[in-house]
Amino acid sequence: MPAPASPRLVALDGLSQIIGEGRMVSDVISDPVWQELTPPERATAQRLISETLRYLGRADHLLSPNLQRQPPLRVMNLLRMATVVRKDIL
Repeated sequence: MPAPASPRLVALDGLSQIIGEGRMVSDVISDPVWQELTPPERATAQRLISETLRYLGRADHLLSPNLQRQPPLRVMNLLRMATVVRKDIL
């Protein structure tokens, strides 16, 4: 039996689909993997996505001086999520 999905990983995958593939947030959160999360976990994942998207420009502005080159999208999205949460941009 596979391990339960982590809200942070689900949010990271969702954010990568939204930014990389142009999917809508509503489509992403209706994916089956989201149903495996408990309601508080779903809320956490959804908040991570919405706050990262809300402060995407600020996160990129804070990250850009520290990056020598553009990392892969998934890594960049992880850095963005961490910056939004860690730097209290919220």
